[in-house]
Amino acid sequence: MASYAKIWTDIFDDDWFLSLNCNHRGFWLQLIIAAKMLGDCGKIVCKSAAFLSHICGLDYRTTVSILEKFKMQGKLIVEKSEFGSMVVTIPNYQYWQQLRNAKLSVQEKPDSDNNATKLSQISTKTKPNQTITKPNNISAKKKRTIPDTDHAKFIDYFFTKHKERFDRKYDFKKGKDGKHVSDLLKVYKIDILLQMVDIFFDEDDEFLIKAGYTIGVFRSQSNKLAQKQSGNMPTIQPIGRAPVEWKDPDA
Repeated sequence: MASYAKIWTDIFDDDWFLSLNCNHRGFWLQLIIAAKMLGDCGKIVCKSAAFLSHICGLDYRTTVSILEKFKMQGKLIVEKSEFGSMVVTIPNYQYWQQLRNAKLSVQEKPDSDNNATKLSQISTKTKPNQTITKPNNISAKKKRTIPDTDHAKFIDYFFTKHKERFDRKYDFKKGKDGKHVSDLLKVYKIDILLQMVDIFFDEDDEFLIKAGYTIGVFRSQSNKLAQKQSGNMPTIQPIGRAPVEWKDPDA
């Protein structure tokens, strides 16, 4: 398997690619690179859309919006694996890897690209958050669906940051930690919380090192983290002694 993704410059002759703005183009190129690094078969497996947004350097809402657009256009297939991971497939992956002459007719384009058009017609009949299932791979056993809630997004992102920092899986206390997350979501929006998680795992103060980087400690520090996230953290001024009146001892 090759270690480097090949992005030919004549990709800029492709009508669909030219119709995208800079964010969408960058996201598409990042997906091709990720697919190359993860098996070179056009599939990207990740924990969640929140994790994918972290990889691509975009906020969560923008990532979800672009995924939905590409899915509706038949350029991507977005599914849930049996283990709960998100699987993003580029059906015409080889076309983008071997692009030499983007001015090919529809008949000259690979079958995978034509299949993508058929999938786009299927996707227009689905709800925005509904998973698209390939017609030929329908399992007789109904798969368990995992709701894509803010609660789940926070936990997935917290797990990922903990793994990145300590190279260890986070020991989740279902009842206790779950209650902390529910209480946090009553106060903060999910986008703000994910940014607070970034700040939390970048901290190296003595208290956190002793207390541990847990969801419980995160909640106890939420006010301070929210202030830092807002960019309005007050500056600490040095405290001086009160002036003392001098008296002449010989007076």
